[in-house]
Amino acid sequence: MTQLSDREIEEAAREAGISPAELRSALAEQASGGGPGPGGGAIATRGQRGVVPPSTRGVSVANTETSLPYPPEQAVRSVKRQIERQIGSGGHMMGSTEADIYDEAAGIIYRVQAEADGASGSMVRVDIDPTPLRSRRTLTSMGLGATVGLFAITGLIVPGLIGWALIAGAVGLTVLGSTSMVALRQRAIKDARAISAQALVEAENAAPIGGAGQLDAAEADHRPKALPPGSDW
Repeated sequence: MTQLSDREIEEAAREAGISPAELRSALAEQASGGGPGPGGGAIATRGQRGVVPPSTRGVSVANTETSLPYPPEQAVRSVKRQIERQIGSGGHMMGSTEADIYDEAAGIIYRVQAEADGASGSMVRVDIDPTPLRSRRTLTSMGLGATVGLFAITGLIVPGLIGWALIAGAVGLTVLGSTSMVALRQRAIKDARAISAQALVEAENAAPIGGAGQLDAAEADHRPKALPPGSDW
């Protein structure tokens, strides 16, 4: 098998929506002709349970995992910062080794958690929770159902071609609405996978972020500072 450079692996992992560690693990398994055993140390893909267990908060429809060379709290904060930078929305630490970042526009919650790997690093997992998107789809379905029902009832009442046209419109709206909602969900999850994989790549290459005190001080440096009275700016 041709040896790939780190840059090639990162680009391929980004396109596939997985982390570089997952891609390296898959390539190693393919080269050896076998899969990970029950006690294997390879990082699991999305279809497996994985090294780090799923988040107990919410649901997980997809996840990415990797190892980072610093302690769990720094790893979580680093991945959290990278996701926030990509989606333009802030998250919250849920303890010292877990964080939630809500992408309101996409209706996705990124749930980040990390565990020590027994050495100086940590294993990090990002779960994708589409619960807000599901709630949004429920409301949209209710509105669509009311509209379709109105069209159908009116079509049954109005005789002739106009009535049949209204019934056909109701059927068309049902098909179009259902297809659009399914496509929207699939696209949102696919984009979330790519964002989480990119965040893990960038967190692996970036400098580690310190503890809570150091992070608060760093964030304070970027906050707008009050101007003295009488200033023109």
